[in-house]
Amino acid sequence: DEVEVADTAHTTIVISVPGAGDEVQVMKAGILEIADILVVNKADQPRADVTARQLAAFLNLSRDEGWEVPVLQTVALKGQGVAELADAIDRHRAFLETSGRLEEARRHRARRQLLALAQEELLARVLASAEADGQVERLVEAIARREMDPHTAAERLIEAAE
Repeated sequence: DEVEVADTAHTTIVISVPGAGDEVQVMKAGILEIADILVVNKADQPRADVTARQLAAFLNLSRDEGWEVPVLQTVALKGQGVAELADAIDRHRAFLETSGRLEEARRHRARRQLLALAQEELLARVLASAEADGQVERLVEAIARREMDPHTAAERLIEAAE
């Protein structure tokens, strides 16, 4: 999902188009919280300025982290605003480096990757052991017959693998 992408990338760009109600949807979805740069594409369309102003107003209500999230307007098919977008990406990268957030993000990402891989490996080991002796199927049947709740069954599965 969007938050996972934002957690992986150094700079997250959220793109909206004018007149589609995206600005409200973006706010409702909490996507502003992950945006480092906001772009209103199709800026040659009616209501592009209104959309950009609304997004900027939402930003003023939602963030204060040292980085001022720019709201840019582009017309991608014509290449308009693309240079400004590239410049904003460069400025954000420089901000991350000088503020120490780039290194912090690398550590956060490394931790998340390590724990995800460890979780995956532990699950594979538990399941390999439990599948071999038919324990998974017995627990599934017990849950299906309502003789055991899923949490208890999961605990038993883990205990058996220890």
